[in-house]
Order: sequence, then C-alpha cells, then structure tokens
Amino acid sequence: MELKIAISSVLLIVFIVFPGIIIRRAYYAKYFTKQFQQGSFSDRIITTIFWGIFAQTITIYIYNNAIEEGAVVHFLQYISKLFNTGLENLEQNIISNDNLINFLIFIILSLSVPYSLGFLAHSFVRLLRLDLYIKTLRFSNYWHYYLKGEIVKTSEFDSPSKSILRNNGVKETYIDILVAGNEKTNLYSGKLFQYSISKDTNQLDNIFICKVKRHCKFKKEFVDIPGDYMHLSFSNVLNMNIKYFHKKYSRRKLVFQNIFVAGILLSFITFLIAPWILFKELDFFRKLFGIFTAELTLLFIATTFVNLLPSTKKEGKTSATLYNICLVITFLYTTLKIFKVI
Repeated sequence: MELKIAISSVLLIVFIVFPGIIIRRAYYAKYFTKQFQQGSFSDRIITTIFWGIFAQTITIYIYNNAIEEGAVVHFLQYISKLFNTGLENLEQNIISNDNLINFLIFIILSLSVPYSLGFLAHSFVRLLRLDLYIKTLRFSNYWHYYLKGEIVKTSEFDSPSKSILRNNGVKETYIDILVAGNEKTNLYSGKLFQYSISKDTNQLDNIFICKVKRHCKFKKEFVDIPGDYMHLSFSNVLNMNIKYFHKKYSRRKLVFQNIFVAGILLSFITFLIAPWILFKELDFFRKLFGIFTAELTLLFIATTFVNLLPSTKKEGKTSATLYNICLVITFLYTTLKIFKVI
C-alpha cells in the first residue's frame, strides 16, 4: 500500500508538478527570476499544480492527435501494472520499442510545451509592454523599470524629457550615488552596468557601475576613477539620482526592424488563417492546436534569428540558439503531424 502511494506521488510530481514548475520558471525569466521563489509555499504549490494540469492537458491533446491516441494512458496503466505485479513477472511486462519511443516523444513534449507556454506568455507581456500599461501584470522587481528606463513608458512617469524618451526609448542609464563612508560621504557618478535585488524584499542589494567618476570637493568637479567597474552595496547608499539618455536610431536599422516585424506579423496572420482553408477536413480542435504549435514554431524561428544577429549579446548566445533550434524542430514536426502532412 505504501509503495502504491509512493508511486502515485512520483507520478504526480513528474506529470503535474514538474510541468507547472517549468511554466513558472520560463515566465519569470531574465530580470524577474527571483519572483519565481517569492510568495507563500501554499500559493506556489496551488499555482504550480494549476499550470501543470493546464500544460499537460494541452500536451496530451497534441500528442493524441499528432502521434498516437491513448498511448499515454496505456503507458501509465503499464507502469501501474508493473508495480502491482512485481518484478517476478517482468518478462511479461516488457514494453515494446515503439511504445517506448512514443513515450519518449511525450516526455519531450511534456518539457517543451510548458516551457513554450511560459516563454510565450513572458514574451507576449514584455514585447507588447503589457506590464507597463497594466499594473496587475507588472513584475515585482520594480527596480528594473526604473534602472533600465522602462518606467518612461508608463502613465505615472513625468519629466521634461518624457516625450523624447517615450518616442526614442532609453539607451543608457547613468546614476549619481551618494554613499556613506566611515567619516564622510562620497558622491559617485557612472553608467549602470548591473544590479542585484533581494529575493525576499525586492530591495536593491548591489549596484555595479562603469565609467565611474568621483566628485572632488577641492576641485568642485568630477574626476575619473581608474578601473573597469565599481561595486556599491546599497545598504551604504544615502540617495540616488537617475539620468536617462535616449536612443539614436540609424535609418537602415529602422528599415530593417520594420521589415522584420512586418514579416513576423504577416507570417503570424498566415498561420492563423491558412489551416482553416487548407485543412477543412480536420476537426476544430485539431486545427486549433495545429495553429498553436505552428505559431510556437514561428516564435522560436524568430528568436533564433535574433540570437544570430551580431548586435545580440554573446553571453549564453550559443546555448540559447541550440535550444531554440531543438524547439523549432520539435514543434515543426508536431505541427506537420497534427495537420497530417507527414
């Protein structure tokens, strides 16, 4: 009896909780990773289970229509039978290679679909700037909006240069920091490079600035400080002044950006409409999930293309590109199977 309960718990974690964790991890990405661990344990468990069930429902539907209907249920029944009958009848319970391959595909989908859902939700909110316009969608790391200049897009931002910053966007953030010392205070000025926050309070922990200058009281001006970066602990900061510098776009870059966005939108609309015309014999939900996987394929193709651009940051570029290529292959194959092209 205890063994059956243990097996049920493992299956619950693998098939429900783990996909929910992947969704939340993918959604709270980049500057908002610490929000993944915030909130009470009970709230996180409930939301994780909810999103896990949501993701696995989509995964099973896609699998049933693209690979083999009912194979997942049969495999779970096989697992249950194996543990109920014991190892002495192992020869009678050997699973076939075809079923093993199909189950491996299901495991890949169980990892890919939740990640894609979280990544898609995060990209949707961030690209459309919904978190800037809708406060309920705003992430708890409020320092990001101030330090990276995204606050200029919100309605509460008020500054003499707000029209220029809103139209052109923020390129760089410079900060003047008054720091408490042992006997006196020091005023530093420099370009923001990086920062870190507390996972519990969302307060700033550390600030890293480059091109640093220190105010000299004798010369009554800022003097350069040798070095590449300066680390400042926010616990010693008395106050901070933030200055934004707007972007200057070249005409060629604007044209390329507009063409790229127009191509993505055109492809998105095409994938949204074409299945209803080309695959009339398929049922409604099959076409709907086929469109969903096709749009995911398009999303990861676009992400891969952006990662390959020279202007993209090199940090983690290769691993991210390879992972996106694997997701493109996975969802492209799934889409073709759903639409019965292969």
